[in-house]
Amino acid sequence: MARTIPGAAVLLGLGLALSSKARVVVSSLAIGLIGGWVNPQAWSPDPEAPVVLVAHLDGHWSRTAEGTSVAVRGEWLRVGGRVRAWRNRVVITLPVGSVPPESYRLRARGYLRRPEPLANGVSILRPGWRLYAKSVHFTEPLPSSGVMPRIHGLSALARVRIRDALQAQEAAGSAGAYLIQALVLGEGWALPSSWRRGLQACGLSHLIALSGLHVGLLAGMTLALTFRLATRARAALIMALAISYLLFVGPRPSLIRACCMLIALWIALWLRRSPLPGNTLAVVAAMMVVARPQLIGDLGFRLTVSATAGILVVSPVLEKSWTRLPVWLRRSLSVTVGAQLGTLPWAIPEFHLFTPLAPVWNLFAIPWTALALGISMVWSFVAIGSPSLAAKLTFLVDLAAIPFAGVADLSAFVTRPIIVDWGYTAAFLMSLALVGLLAGRRLRLPAIALLLVVLASGGQSSVDSPELVLLDVGQGESILLRDGQAAVLLDGGGWRRADIASRVLLPVLSSLGVRRLNALILSHPDLDHCGGLVQIASFLPVDAVWSAPGWSPKGCVADLYGLPRVRIRSLWAGEEMRVGRWELRVLNPPPGVRRGVNDRSLVLLARIENRSLLLTGDIEESTEHRLLRAYPEALRDVDVLKVAHHGSRTSSTAEWLDHTHPSLALISAGIDNRYGHPSPEVIQRLANRGTPTLRTDQQGLVRLAIGQTGALEISLPGMPRSSR
Repeated sequence: MARTIPGAAVLLGLGLALSSKARVVVSSLAIGLIGGWVNPQAWSPDPEAPVVLVAHLDGHWSRTAEGTSVAVRGEWLRVGGRVRAWRNRVVITLPVGSVPPESYRLRARGYLRRPEPLANGVSILRPGWRLYAKSVHFTEPLPSSGVMPRIHGLSALARVRIRDALQAQEAAGSAGAYLIQALVLGEGWALPSSWRRGLQACGLSHLIALSGLHVGLLAGMTLALTFRLATRARAALIMALAISYLLFVGPRPSLIRACCMLIALWIALWLRRSPLPGNTLAVVAAMMVVARPQLIGDLGFRLTVSATAGILVVSPVLEKSWTRLPVWLRRSLSVTVGAQLGTLPWAIPEFHLFTPLAPVWNLFAIPWTALALGISMVWSFVAIGSPSLAAKLTFLVDLAAIPFAGVADLSAFVTRPIIVDWGYTAAFLMSLALVGLLAGRRLRLPAIALLLVVLASGGQSSVDSPELVLLDVGQGESILLRDGQAAVLLDGGGWRRADIASRVLLPVLSSLGVRRLNALILSHPDLDHCGGLVQIASFLPVDAVWSAPGWSPKGCVADLYGLPRVRIRSLWAGEEMRVGRWELRVLNPPPGVRRGVNDRSLVLLARIENRSLLLTGDIEESTEHRLLRAYPEALRDVDVLKVAHHGSRTSSTAEWLDHTHPSLALISAGIDNRYGHPSPEVIQRLANRGTPTLRTDQQGLVRLAIGQTGALEISLPGMPRSSR
């Protein structure tokens, strides 16, 4: 928040200098930001000390393959013998299979931590607070009274009925079931990863991330269906429906903003006064920030406010300028373009994507989403009354889900966005330049000049020296090898729920100036190595996929082999490849071996100048012994060793380290990972041999450049890590 006050002061001065209509909007937003900055930050507990948290639910329990979790709003926190107020939002996580307490308020015991962000030297949003409870027995329901507990109980009961219908044989695993989970239950993470990647590449992620758009779609459908009712009755109905939707899916900032604006609209209509959406947006946003200063750092809040501001301020200007277009097209296109231009200053620095065709895609996608949302809501009402009947009607929602699934099958040539690496200032100037360029002839020359300045200052990173980059992907592994424009990505990390490509790989590769990959290299098909490779292909052009043969064609392997217009090359021991000046030699797996997973990992010996780097995947002790027998000279005294299997004690034997005798060891592992990687035994073996070790869980991203004389140049852009 330290950067908020100067920016807000400039915004306040700009607001006071504008005309009376825009003054209120801009100045109120600035005052809200200043209020959020002045509010002191919350006290942070010791992450190693057990705590007792009293909180009320801020959403609903969600059961996934990783555990059972829910967002809560803290009330009181006890650490040791000290009790103090704690108003932050916390995600409570229970072990897989837990049956959580069905109560609005609860007491939970566990460890309250805020996970460290990955340290790759690029801007990334820090994760929120999490409380990890070892068992459901460490949670206790608390009595509560009032309206909210009753509403929550009814909402939870309705969600149970909907889930019963979704789990029935007729609905389970269907496209319609995925869509209902996203649009009705607010669980967009439940969509197939291919859907999420396709929607993001087209600039349509907001269709499945519940936001003010969905409140607006519900309001629009209600208006269309109640045209015979009086104005006040229609306004009251819209408000009641929006608030019910908010309470059902949970109090998300974008939904709160939309509902507050609808309430203000209802009050204006009730008092028979003309509504002022711009003033309403400014006042609502400022009040929300003053009430919860943490919203300043909430990307969803910034996007919903800026998108609405773009629609209110920019869209009318564009609509007046595009007089040659038909009225319906001019009005619709100006709204989608205005929303995109409004969000660019936040979206580009966070997502590193610019999708010029997103407004065109939205022309078709938003009306269809309104139809799909309406069908999903009607289906849900049926499910609440009769889950069995709703399950039999899921085929209707399947039809509405066809375009969402179809986006994943579109050619990347059509959907692939432009990769950019701009900060907030450059993105803001780009947004201004595009507004001027589209708004009319008078502003085109200065807009073109500003556009050229931004493009000239945002050139791609140039790298003269060949380099290896070990990315920080948490508990997983990803390595970039490149030389000039030639680049390959060996593994890509992987998470079960979030998309690691858009969250980590894309920002890092973008900052490094990588715009194309000669190949994606798969060491073995475990999720923590394979998942990100499939995802990154949605954003960057990829020429080929290299992997050992014999992997079962399922999961991410099937997705990799199914990438369109991508050559598949099988690699056995003895194969050789080149990436720029890098010479790659395959040492494992030997021809014909089809058993095992980790021991069949692709092992590459990378050579350049007079340096050798050994990349080992997740091989185990038996494979190390076999490689030493097969390649005694090639493996003698390597310069850099990527330690196998994240530093597991089942690898990196004394014999292996004595023979390879690396000058530098690299380990990829996640902070406080549940496997205990890297093993203290392996770290001790390396220390006993005097081998310097760099670890992603301690140093973050590691860049090794090979100088002209062969010298290793090490840089650690992720250091120092932010403190907990």
